[in-house]
Amino acid sequence: MTDVLERIAADRERTRRRVREIIGEHGAEALAEFDAGMEHVESGRYAMAMLWHSLSEPQRRVARLLGDGDRVLARCRHTRHFYDAHGGEHAVDKAAGRGTVAKLVAQGVLRWSGKPSDPEQLAELASRGRGLLAALLSRN
Repeated sequence: MTDVLERIAADRERTRRRVREIIGEHGAEALAEFDAGMEHVESGRYAMAMLWHSLSEPQRRVARLLGDGDRVLARCRHTRHFYDAHGGEHAVDKAAGRGTVAKLVAQGVLRWSGKPSDPEQLAELASRGRGLLAALLSRN
């Protein structure tokens, strides 16, 4: 397996060198632009930007809300259709609908963190969600 991975890495590096040579023929400015773009892709910022753009406005609002302090989403006591945000300076009632939270979990932005008998009782930022917010903050 490691042979295959090493071969893939070597092929990738050869291809990247050839592309750099071709782009270098168009000048140093084009090469600098290519290198900056590749660094953007390899650092993961490109993937995080694409993830952010794929989120709906309610999903973005929930991600921002959870990124503000050490908040978690807890299912409302009286209905199974909404989640309240707890933690931070003050709680937010009906911060998100169940569908919004489920979609964020499916995208890896949130993760279920309830007890084993009811894992969907609580949701919190997953590592991908923390990376998303860190990339967003570093961009601004």
